[in-house]
Amino acid sequence: MSRAIPSAARVVGTNALYVMRRMKRDPEFNEAVRAVVGQNIGEVEASLFKAAIDGVVETTVEKDGDGKILSIKTTKKAPDSRVQQFILRTRRPDEYSERFAVLNHLREIAGGSDRAGAVVAAAHAFEALLPGGGAAEEMLALAEASSNGNGSNGHAADAGDDGGAE
Repeated sequence: MSRAIPSAARVVGTNALYVMRRMKRDPEFNEAVRAVVGQNIGEVEASLFKAAIDGVVETTVEKDGDGKILSIKTTKKAPDSRVQQFILRTRRPDEYSERFAVLNHLREIAGGSDRAGAVVAAAHAFEALLPGGGAAEEMLALAEASSNGNGSNGHAADAGDDGGAE
């Protein structure tokens, strides 16, 4: 909410510091500001959902050198799949994020934490499939830590292991 206050303050002709100070000392004002910011966020969310489902309408105005309108063209664009993916990944990450899909698959392969060695092997295989490899690297670290505790991955645990620092 702190980012919304400076913009709102400019709109009403004051500064953010005044608004924040008044919010601290006036509970009713604080609640009113929070309600307006919440309403605006709700409108942005609604707009985002509508664009994800219906697409967007884009209007292009062509003018001559004197500023006279020559034509107005309206085009309906299809829903942006990136917006849809963003909504799904942020609202239901356990179902739609790549990280959770990989982790769930690794859990299936491993059959539980007692088979951490299988998780390590699977994570190495998945690492090549993921952009950046971040999720696989995280899974590798967790699986190797688990494996080193019980020796199930076939690698000898270092006696002087400092938690993975190099």
